[in-house]
Amino acid sequence: MQEATHTTATHTVRWHGSIDDIPRSDWDRIIGNGLTVKSWVFTKAVQRSALDAVEIRYLTVHRDGRLSGLAACFVFKVDIVILAPGVVRRAVAAMRKVFPSLLFLKLFFVGSPIATCENHMAIDPALAPEAARDVADHMFSALCEEARRAGCYFTIVKEIPDTSSESFAATFRHRFRLFPSLPTSRIPLLPGSLPFPSTLRRNYRKRFKSALTESNRAGHRWEVLEHYGHLSAEFHAMYLAVYDRSISKFEKLTPEFLARVNEELAGNSALLTCRDTEGRLIAAAVMVFDEERLVPLYLGLDYSQTQNTAVYYNVIFRAVLEAERRGMRCVVLGQSAYDAKAKSGAIFEPLQLGLHSNHRWGRWLIRWVFGSLFRETPLPLTVHNEAALADPCFTAACQG
Repeated sequence: MQEATHTTATHTVRWHGSIDDIPRSDWDRIIGNGLTVKSWVFTKAVQRSALDAVEIRYLTVHRDGRLSGLAACFVFKVDIVILAPGVVRRAVAAMRKVFPSLLFLKLFFVGSPIATCENHMAIDPALAPEAARDVADHMFSALCEEARRAGCYFTIVKEIPDTSSESFAATFRHRFRLFPSLPTSRIPLLPGSLPFPSTLRRNYRKRFKSALTESNRAGHRWEVLEHYGHLSAEFHAMYLAVYDRSISKFEKLTPEFLARVNEELAGNSALLTCRDTEGRLIAAAVMVFDEERLVPLYLGLDYSQTQNTAVYYNVIFRAVLEAERRGMRCVVLGQSAYDAKAKSGAIFEPLQLGLHSNHRWGRWLIRWVFGSLFRETPLPLTVHNEAALADPCFTAACQG
């Protein structure tokens, strides 16, 4: 896209087509917050991956000459019932036999096209509250105008942690209506005092040991690779197999994604791989690291060789063991397969979506219809034992 600029006496609002236009230090100071999936280098890796049908752009707002507001944005055509309850999805699927394009919309997103489970819009935390709201006003106006130019009826901010949703709403003067998104999940770790799986109830500790034993008995060879770009084609084929079986489809990776992440995040990423006795790659998971978090982003499976659940559980468990080996405090598992993740010791954290429309009928849909599409997700119970739940350090880790 061409760079677009709007200037007032105190603010300069600018749209950019490349992350290279924005200083890395400013991006990480305002948005990064020490998290790899929000960092400048990760954002560049995503941009270089050239995801299918995704139009990426970036918003900057300078206040009195200082960069004070940032947002990563993209335009994408999406099935808006993706988060709806099953009964709604089935009803819409039936109607699409007659109206194939029903509830597929070109949307303007604020966030990353990758499933990071993080908010990618931020205002300089050093600003006073009134100054922050002033920057937010300029950001909101710019987002609305850019969405209009892109031909999008709705602007969606993804994903807003429930713990910061009230401050987000207040800063943007409640212009975005908040709805439940799919919760994220994480396994809290205390590798020194309560190593995994000692925090789990007995049956789930047995599940952990059985999964590892079954994989070892099958002769599987597990490795964590720091240099893995050469496996891009193999990984992408297995990733597509998982993608095609997914109920909720959103972004679709390109074959370049793995290599770009390896290039841009050298030292902060790895590929967990599993090979069978003949040396065939049958499972792989892309992992990125923060100082205290391991984040498995995407999984690839060869379903012709992984018909049972043991390999899938091994991906989770071996990611946990790798995180403990690195002295990390949690494994972030994201927004799918909640039952399997709960049985592996995950806890769940609500996320919110912020919606706005420039159009009267869009605002009517947000007010009266979207509440039926975006509902809270029923979640399984966690499986931690009484000793872990009585440990103040573990409960503190669960609270983040």
